[in-house]
Amino acid sequence: MKKLLALVLALVMSMSLVTISNAAFKDADKIDYDEAVEVMNAVGVLVGDEKGNFNAKENLTRAQAAKIISYLLLGNKTAEALAGSGKFTDVAKTSWFAGFVDYCASTGVVNGVGDGKFDPNGQLTGYQFAKMLLVALGYDAKIEGFTGADWQINVSKRADQANLFDSLDISGNAALTREQAAQMCLNTLKSPLVEYSNKGGNLTINGATINIGASNAEYKTSSTKIADQTIYANKLNSSAGEYIVEFAEQYYPKLVLDTDFDDFGRPCYTWSYDKKDLGTFAMKDMLEKTFVGEVTGKDLYDLLGKTVVEDYKTFVAIDGVEDKAVNAKIFTAAAMNKNNKTAVGGTGDGVVTEVYVNNDAKEVYIVIINEYLAIAAKDYDTKKETVKFNVYGIDAVSKEYVKKTDGAKNVEDMTVSSDDFALVADAKENDAYVVTVAKGEVQTVVKADVVEDTAITSFKLGSNVKADGTTYKYSSAAEYDVEVLDNYTGISANGVNLKDITYNIYLDTHGNLLGVDKVTAADNYVFIAGVDSKASNLSAKNYDASAIFTDGTMKTITFKADKSTGVKPESGLSYALVNKWFTYTVDKDGVYTLTVVKDTINEDKNIKVAQKHDADFSDNIDKKNIALEGGSGYAGVYGNDNTVYLLAELKAINTTADTDKYTGIISGVQSVTTGVKNASLTGWNVTEATSELTTDTIKKLEGGVASGVYTLYKSNGYVIAAVVVGEDNEASKNLVYVSSSSVNYEAYDKTNDEWTWTREVIIDGEKAELTEVGDSLTYLGKMNKGEWYQVKYNAKGEVIDVLDGDTTSEDKGNYDDWSLKVDTDYQTDITKLYQTIKDGKDSILYTQSFIDKTPTMKGSTLYVNREVSQGFYVDEDAKVVFIQTNDGKETTEYETGSDEVQSFIESLNKNKNGSYDYTISAILQNGAAKVVIIKDDADSTVNKGDVESSAIKGVDLSNSAAVKVRYYGELPKIDATLNAIEKAILENGDVTIIDKTKTGTVYAWTVQDSHGFETTYKFKAEAGSFVEVFKVTFTYNDATAVTPAVEYLTNGDIVTLTISNKDGSAFSGNYTSATVGSGAATSCKVAADGKSATVKWTATGLSADTKLTVSLT
Repeated sequence: MKKLLALVLALVMSMSLVTISNAAFKDADKIDYDEAVEVMNAVGVLVGDEKGNFNAKENLTRAQAAKIISYLLLGNKTAEALAGSGKFTDVAKTSWFAGFVDYCASTGVVNGVGDGKFDPNGQLTGYQFAKMLLVALGYDAKIEGFTGADWQINVSKRADQANLFDSLDISGNAALTREQAAQMCLNTLKSPLVEYSNKGGNLTINGATINIGASNAEYKTSSTKIADQTIYANKLNSSAGEYIVEFAEQYYPKLVLDTDFDDFGRPCYTWSYDKKDLGTFAMKDMLEKTFVGEVTGKDLYDLLGKTVVEDYKTFVAIDGVEDKAVNAKIFTAAAMNKNNKTAVGGTGDGVVTEVYVNNDAKEVYIVIINEYLAIAAKDYDTKKETVKFNVYGIDAVSKEYVKKTDGAKNVEDMTVSSDDFALVADAKENDAYVVTVAKGEVQTVVKADVVEDTAITSFKLGSNVKADGTTYKYSSAAEYDVEVLDNYTGISANGVNLKDITYNIYLDTHGNLLGVDKVTAADNYVFIAGVDSKASNLSAKNYDASAIFTDGTMKTITFKADKSTGVKPESGLSYALVNKWFTYTVDKDGVYTLTVVKDTINEDKNIKVAQKHDADFSDNIDKKNIALEGGSGYAGVYGNDNTVYLLAELKAINTTADTDKYTGIISGVQSVTTGVKNASLTGWNVTEATSELTTDTIKKLEGGVASGVYTLYKSNGYVIAAVVVGEDNEASKNLVYVSSSSVNYEAYDKTNDEWTWTREVIIDGEKAELTEVGDSLTYLGKMNKGEWYQVKYNAKGEVIDVLDGDTTSEDKGNYDDWSLKVDTDYQTDITKLYQTIKDGKDSILYTQSFIDKTPTMKGSTLYVNREVSQGFYVDEDAKVVFIQTNDGKETTEYETGSDEVQSFIESLNKNKNGSYDYTISAILQNGAAKVVIIKDDADSTVNKGDVESSAIKGVDLSNSAAVKVRYYGELPKIDATLNAIEKAILENGDVTIIDKTKTGTVYAWTVQDSHGFETTYKFKAEAGSFVEVFKVTFTYNDATAVTPAVEYLTNGDIVTLTISNKDGSAFSGNYTSATVGSGAATSCKVAADGKSATVKWTATGLSADTKLTVSLT
């Protein structure tokens, strides 16, 4: 039977502040003096901040110390009522600490620093705080010499006698922290009060005042058994009936201290306040030694000595278990001998062993505590205020927990409340913690240190692993994850190549390895859409496959046929329809080995990831619909914030000699979405997928079709990744507006042999940058300023494709067509916008250009021009962008709010002819514009066509459906091009531009002549619409001139030249032909007066600027 001397302490204090338990402090793991903090927090003397932190390591200030003393002596309510009197010049009467400072000064507990100042924010040393506490205990500062040159010496002596520095290892001259102050306060509560029978008198000698005739300080006593003598029940020897009164007994009757054993089996103090338990705390005064790691019988014998081992009774507890029938590792005193050099009690790396000796009871308590890895099974339950942990390396036995690490996946479910441990309120699924357990419950919880996503470079089975140059020893309780823990190269048939896999390494509080798991991020998997049928026989060594990686990249890979599994297609389908998830490794030559992911979870066989194809899936995937069909045992699996959704592109191909038979394959990735909250997809079942591919030419898909959803999920029921055959319900997402003229950043990474480019754009109404990475600039360089594009990104946010809005059949533009559909996803006619909002998608892109119109705002509705009654609602928090050119310099303004639209409208420029020229774009969500971009194409300070007009050498309007722009030198920018076209249109007869539109890359101007007839000119912003010309200089001889002397021509141009003598005389001969350079002119005719000749020549052979000589014959 364990014995302890009865210790009962009762303390009383009226508490007005609401406090929380130490374990509930969010920074509890940073508190070293937990017992002191717990008690002083409970009585309201030292509490936490409004964020739930105690801030244990912050230094105590002089003002805070004055508050503590006031609270200790007066209680909270009385202390808070204290008012400041302005005793010190640096303590304002209105400051929160003024009353505390004045009270302590008036009672002699504290003095100023001189010159009438207190220095409230100054730091406090241990000796200074000890002086204040000693005065609170009743010691007279003058009698005890706490003032003057030797005050520190005198304070130190008395503080040692009063045990004020017990459990502290600090310098008395060092600044005191909050938790150290709490420990000194706790020591004060247990210290005797003192009093003087005679305080003597003061005597002044040579100007110095000294105290004479005072008696020594004596312990205050009482015969009334205050609170049953809660401070050790000590009696004075000289007075058998008189009990010493400790500080706590005088001031506080509701705080009770008792003794017991905690759940680990440690002798401890137990505290309660007003009958509410505060906690249990090990008796440090009985603690002989703490071991961390293996402990042998000899270690214990050497520590305790022969007498204690043989004469004292020994009690052993392992995680609170004392019964050998429950835990066979329990040992007796017989195991503690000088010859036993083997570990006892299951000790090893990461195990804490505490040895306590109770000399009064002649008992030894050996307490062994293991640390275990706990993984949050789900997010913290805000309703129940609990989190469920999977605790590894333990086994439930007779309502107790016993360490068990035999590789058989020993794991127990345990639930923890945030009332007990505040930090678990932030727990997310798969978060890692280190816990201790005893008596069937979690006793302590701290966040685990995790070495994340690291490569293991070497290992020793069951001993250690090495990662990034650091060796991590296995903890004695290492158990997670058993199928990964020792499953490295060469260990078994399932061994993996270390260089191809990364791991998370979970550490205990001593830096030992508690567990390892393979990183199961989506990028460890690849989806194989199909295999090259020309190399599909399995006797081939290597062959090719179409692979989709979870960053959205699709490429052809080569893999090993003899080492890979599962690459055959589904029964009855062609090799173009493998459509399965695989894990993979890559050798030094870039050749893959593919291992198919199983169809069913089987944790007994360590299968923790599986896949499921739901061919008939035709539902939505979004934040309200997160469930997909799982395999056996999983009716539903669920998307979360980390799930990657890959929207597949479909294509019909002919895979047989029969040209009428087609197969519907996955040919690419339309989009990559990370997180189910960001997804808005709809799947296509077999019928819908078939319908999407069926045309007049492709009438049958006899080879099968990819359809539905291909889901990759984990044993916890969450989706890692899913390939979805279907459509994006928010096709207008990933839209960017190009606001820059060209790529603005280029860099080369020599290590990875790749380039990085960036280009400034507008996304969701905010300035942003697109990034392209690769060996050549493919996408960003060809984007036109002022255009909208749909951009595809990989999981890293890098551009992997750009789609434009040119959906015409004769499209010869730079990009593939985007997925937005007119009247459904986007609109370029304001008169049709309402119907599109009504019948189309929730998200719609609208863009339209106007000339000589005027926009206006009425309330929150934007009317894009005053001549139509249609407009659209602008959300009050809409992002608004205004792009304008003044004096040839473009500026872009970004604002928020519908009110800004009217301000920008009022700032629109007018052309020289007084007309407006602007483009309005908007992204509407559920009928309300969330983004508005206004581009002002007029610059009232610059004539149209002047900007970069030197590069433009003419506009060909002969074919109104295909306007051509002639340029010399550098390709002109789009703004200059449009200005030149518009100028040419206005100069081409008496016409007025009545409308301007833009569809994709096609710009259109509709003009009306004086008779009311209309003509529409169209220009497609692509290379084929620009005609490069060359500078041709014509000469004859010194006496004869050629007019024009210079022309800008391209091959096929016909030029008319006039030849004349510079002195005005007539030609001497009757010329009938001419040559230009080395070629013959098409005609030559001399004027009747013989003074000039007209030569027509068709330009040929031009590829650069040239000088040609003209000759008449």
